Amino acid sequence: MDAEFRRVHDTFKANLTAGELDYFRGSGLEHVQIALQRIQKEQEGKRQLLYLNRIDPYLKTMIEYGKVVEVFLNVSEILAFVWGPLKFLLMITSNFSDAFNSLLDTYQEIGEQIPLLESFKTLFQDSVNTHMRQLLVLIYEDILRFQLLALRYFRKKSERWRPF
Repeated sequence: MDAEFRRVHDTFKANLTAGELDYFRGSGLEHVQIALQRIQKEQEGKRQLLYLNRIDPYLKTMIEYGKVVEVFLNVSEILAFVWGPLKFLLMITSNFSDAFNSLLDTYQEIGEQIPLLESFKTLFQDSVNTHMRQLLVLIYEDILRFQLLALRYFRKKSERWRPF
């Protein structure tokens, strides 16, 4: 793994609990999609449907980002720490509509701000183009930074939300 990606990855992992590390390790897009389907079914049962498609721009962007990063780094491990926290945050907030809506809105905004990268894949593969590679690191760092802040916030909130 590239040294800069490793630094960002290790910094994020150092701020996770052992349980979170286990939960996130091995996570993929399919786990997020299953969680979204489960949430949608629960909402249908409560007649409380929220517009879940708001997360689509983020999912599409991260899918393309993942394709570029996997080619660049030849490793998919780092994407587990994009998908795992997303799934966790969706699941923990799904019963609290204000928090869930805010989270969906934020992921939608992030997805709309990050450019679709697959069309630039050859630029990232060019070993001379270090600026483009640095862009991939910065995107990863920003995604993980947001998710860490959200995890910290909802860790505190979840302690108060737990039933007695």
